[in-house]
Amino acid sequence: MYLSTQREIPSNGKTRYRFEQSVSGSPAVASRRALPPGVTLKWGEAEHTNALALLYRKVYTTYPFPVFDKEGIRCLYTIARSSSAGMNRL
Repeated sequence: MYLSTQREIPSNGKTRYRFEQSVSGSPAVASRRALPPGVTLKWGEAEHTNALALLYRKVYTTYPFPVFDKEGIRCLYTIARSSSAGMNRL
């Protein structure tokens, strides 16, 4: 139930598809796009927190948690890292 009928309609058609796939039990189909020349991806590490804080400061004027603070990002990284390590042991 929504407060207005307008909120019932997703603004992004892919959102509804992804939601339906996640609740239907059917695996969602992942797709890969080629990266532009000279661009590489790698997992974030603790030593990247300063660069990430600077990037977030340029991109976002506000954010709901302290992404502008490298120590805040380091803390989130540490929590995520320890959580995923714990999950791997199960």
